[in-house]
Amino acid sequence: MLGNDFLTRFLKEQLSIWELAKSNYEKLQFVEEKEFVFGEIRILAQYNPEREKSTIAKVEKTTEKMCILCENNLPKGQIKYEIAENFFLLVNPFPIFSEHFTIAHKNHIDQNIDLFFKDFLEISRNLPENYFIFYNGAKSGASIPGHLHFQIGRKDELPIFANKIANQNQFYEQKTINRHFVISNSDKEKTKQQFVNLLKSEKFNQNGEMINVLAFFEENYFKIIVFLRKKHRPEFYYLSDENQMLVSPAAIDLAGKIIFPRKVDFEKLSKEKIGQIFTEVLL
Repeated sequence: MLGNDFLTRFLKEQLSIWELAKSNYEKLQFVEEKEFVFGEIRILAQYNPEREKSTIAKVEKTTEKMCILCENNLPKGQIKYEIAENFFLLVNPFPIFSEHFTIAHKNHIDQNIDLFFKDFLEISRNLPENYFIFYNGAKSGASIPGHLHFQIGRKDELPIFANKIANQNQFYEQKTINRHFVISNSDKEKTKQQFVNLLKSEKFNQNGEMINVLAFFEENYFKIIVFLRKKHRPEFYYLSDENQMLVSPAAIDLAGKIIFPRKVDFEKLSKEKIGQIFTEVLL
C-alpha cells in the first residue's frame, strides 16, 4: 500500500530536478475549462496545449529503441520507482491532473490489458483513497501503443467520480451520454471474470485495443468503469477545413474531462459536438 502522501512527495521530488515536468505542471494552473451539463452528468472541456502530442499521436507501435517508456530511454532527470513486480512509476510530464503519473511495464510489450488485468486491480488496491488507475487501449487514445502502461490521476478532478458506486457485488450499464459499464465486486477473481465476460460477450466481442478502463479500490471493493469503443476518433478530427477539431478521446475524456490542445476547437465546442464525439466513438 502506498502511503497517503507518497505520490505527492514523489511528484515534488521529481519537479525539483526535472525542468520540463516542472514547467508543464506550472502551466496546468492556467489551463481553461468550461462545463456542459447533460441531465445529471457534468462534462468538462479543458484547453491544454501541452497535450497536443498525445492528441495527434499515431497508433503505430514504436520500437524499443525509440520508446520513451523503456527504462534505457527515460529522459535525463526522470525518476522511476518500482510499484509492483513488473511495473515502475513515473511522473507524467504532460499532465491533465494536478498529480498525474504513468505506470510502465518493465519490458517493451504491447499495450493490451488482457493478460495484466490482475496487476491493474492490484495496483488499484494499493493506491491512496483519492487516486484511481486508468488504461487506454492501443486504438482508444493510447499515445504509446507499443509499450504496456497504465496511468494514475486524482478522483476529485474527474466528473465521473461525483456519482458514488455502491459497495455491493453488482454489474450494470449506465446509459448516459458517455455510456459505460460498472463492475463492483469484493473478490478479485470474480471482478476479472466479469470484465472478461463483458469484453467477450456476443453483443460486444471487444479486445484490449478498443476499450478504456478506470479503476479504484474503496472499502474492500474493486470499482471498475469500462468504456467499449467502435472508433478511435470522431470524423471531424480527420477533416482538413475549418470544421476540423483535434480531439482524440481516451479514458479521461470519456469520463468527463475532454482535452483540446487548440484554442480554436475549445472555443467553438458545443453540446452538440460533445454528443457527436460520444456517439461516434462509443459502442
